[in-house]
Amino acid sequence: MWSQAEGYPVVIKQFLQFCLILIYPAWVCGILACAAIYYAVYSVLWVLFWPVRAWMKKNRPDDYAASQLK
Repeated sequence: MWSQAEGYPVVIKQFLQFCLILIYPAWVCGILACAAIYYAVYSVLWVLFWPVRAWMKKNRPDDYAASQLK
């Protein structure tokens, strides 16, 4: 990644190196961390609300089917 900034003037080269070496990996790690947190929270909520879904499926099948179509 360091060599991708070759051939540019000094100030632009330094800025590109800063972006490619520091900002880009931090941005990728941030996106991955957000995705991991999202899926962790979603899976916990899926388990916590399982009794509600099971009750709706058993006692109100029409409402349950309508909510699944949304």
